[in-house]
Amino acid sequence: RYLIGDEIFFPTLKKLATDTAYTYHNMISTADVEALFNQATGKDLKPFFNFYLRTTNRFEFVVKQLAEDRYLISLANFDMPLPVEIITNEGAEKLTIDKKGVDVRSTTMPAVDKSGYYYKRVIFE
Repeated sequence: RYLIGDEIFFPTLKKLATDTAYTYHNMISTADVEALFNQATGKDLKPFFNFYLRTTNRFEFVVKQLAEDRYLISLANFDMPLPVEIITNEGAEKLTIDKKGVDVRSTTMPAVDKSGYYYKRVIFE
């Protein structure tokens, strides 16, 4: 839901629950659900589905302090960019984090996904 946004997630979920192509006498698979959400978003969400449905891994976010007020936040074990809420001394901001990382300025240690949208581990270096 957090990855694709409420404006796409809820109508797609409603279609999954009410469209006769997905209900009643039709047997659907995980691949059908993936295809429906891929079509709704216009993105390939297969890496995300694979990570959550076919592994027991957690997303690993690395927070590395570069200077007194600079941090590099990266995603260590996943190849797809993820939107993540980062909280700094300036407040909350939704940033897209990937393996390359994002440079964040803060006079306090940044908090990664404090609301808990992702099953994750945060590593501080």
